[in-house]
Amino acid sequence: MVRFFADKGIEAHRIAAIGRADNFPLIIGNDAAANAANRRVTILVEY
Repeated sequence: MVRFFADKGIEAHRIAAIGRADNFPLIIGNDAAANAANRRVTILVEY
């Protein structure tokens, strides 16, 4: 996502990617359903 937004003209120093699925899972577990639910992208826009 960072590369996508940088390619669209957003300055790279204004973008951050943070992996949170391991530390803040939506669903606890290691099965396929839990992994799928925890594989997500959240976009936060601060203005």
